[in-house]
Order: sequence, then C-alpha cells, then structure tokens
Amino acid sequence: MKTSLVLTKAAIVASLALCVPACAARTEGDDAPEDTNLGSRADELSILGTVGWGGTTPLNLGSASNRTCFLTGVHGELWGTDNYGNNDEASVKVFISGGSWFIQADPGNGAGIIGHATCIPTSAAVNATRTFHGLSALKPNVSEGFHTRGPNEQCFITELAGTSGWAAWNTSAARTTRTTRWIGGVLTPVWLSTLNVGDQAHPGKVYARMSTVCFDLAVNATHHGQLTGATANTSLPNAACGLTGVAGNFRDAPLSTGVEVFPNSSGTWTMTASPGETIWVDCHQ
Repeated sequence: MKTSLVLTKAAIVASLALCVPACAARTEGDDAPEDTNLGSRADELSILGTVGWGGTTPLNLGSASNRTCFLTGVHGELWGTDNYGNNDEASVKVFISGGSWFIQADPGNGAGIIGHATCIPTSAAVNATRTFHGLSALKPNVSEGFHTRGPNEQCFITELAGTSGWAAWNTSAARTTRTTRWIGGVLTPVWLSTLNVGDQAHPGKVYARMSTVCFDLAVNATHHGQLTGATANTSLPNAACGLTGVAGNFRDAPLSTGVEVFPNSSGTWTMTASPGETIWVDCHQ
C-alpha cells in the first residue's frame, strides 16, 4: 500500500539545516504553502534560497515570471514496485503549474524520498526564456536525447522518476552534459541527456525518467564537479549550483543517504554523495 511521507519537524530541521533563513518546508496539516521570498543574497549571480521537500502535496516556490528553479539533490529511495509487481512511480520533481514553480516528492512504493531544490532570480545574467526536455528509458536500454546548445545555455535536472530503474549499483544513471554531435554534416555543440536503467535482473517493468530545464546564463566562471561516496567543497565562492547528474543504487535507501549540493557557511557550495552513489553538478559565478 502506498504511503505518503510527511516530514516531522525534526526531519525538516535536518533536511534544511543548511538552508538560507527564509526557506520553507511542509509540516503536517499544511496545504502547499507558498514561499514567495526564499531569501536573498547580494551576489552578482544570486540564489533565492534552497529547500528540501518530502511531501506528495506540492510546495509552492514562487512565481515563474521572475525565477528559475531546479533540483540540487535527492535523498531516500526511488522505488515504485511493490512485492507483487505492482508499479506506482516514485519521483522528485520541480515544475511549473499555474504560473508558479513547485517542488514535489512522491515515494511511490518506496520508504520515502526527499527532493532538494534552489531558485535563481531572473536578472541581466539569467534569461527568463526556458526550454524543457524529458527522457525515459526501459530495461535494458540506455536512452539519450540532445538539442543544439546556445553559447551561454545551461541545463539542470528538474525531475528524477521511475518504478524499479534505480536499483543497479552505480550503473543506473541520469546525466545532462555539454558535448558535440554531427548534425547535417556539421559538428555542433549540444546538450546531451543520457538515462541508463542499469543492469539489475528484475521480472517487472524496469523504467526510469528524467527532465531538464535549459536557459541562458551569463557567468564569470564555471565549476564542473563530480563526486562518488564522499563530501567535498566546490571552488567558486558566491556561486549558484545545480544538479546535472546522479548515479547509483537508490533502492532500499534510507532518507539519510543520497546526493546533494548545498551552500555552506564559507560562501562556497558543498557536494555530498553516499557510498555507491555519484553526483555531478555545475556551479556558476
């Protein structure tokens, strides 16, 4: 039977311990509260705040007209298949509905899931024009999709979902990367998304899905980070970071395990990945 995770106050404190002061989280009895001012920083490329969310009721992150939001991490179990082979998709996602950004976490048939996200304000450095891209994969396939990349275009992950496609140790993976492809005989810069459901032997439907948001971002410096089973700080102070990839085993995973990038007290961002899990991030200053 499907259960919905509602964070206790203790869990909220733990998941938001590194959040800027004005960010919000759901407590039992709340009805999708809106956090229209997640906090602010005076950096050239600022963030409006960070949030961790474990509720099936979407949390309103504010107007889509003046900010862009994306995932910065995931904790817990991405599992949607029960012991009888029934599928109820598990997911963490950031999305636009009715002119606002929302974050939602659905445990499916898993033990619980928390999504982490940040929002950056529209400014001279952040174009409000966005494109959205989705990709799905069924066992045993590796799916990929790409689109022509603009000179200042950045893509971040906005959704990770599936039934039993996240159980293979370090072979289940979702990534979006800068690369090139031959298009019409011309080697062309593209954003390439790849989704691998892994090599696990499972009699049921092995399925996974990812989504990204892409937009123009004028920056002074960029940091590309990758980390497996460890904790490390990024190199750029006063930056904005987002999720560009995850890999590993998210089956039978407690809420204390996962991958995340978050702002720390020193003014940079910290990447963390539990054993057997990998995170990829882009940070911009």
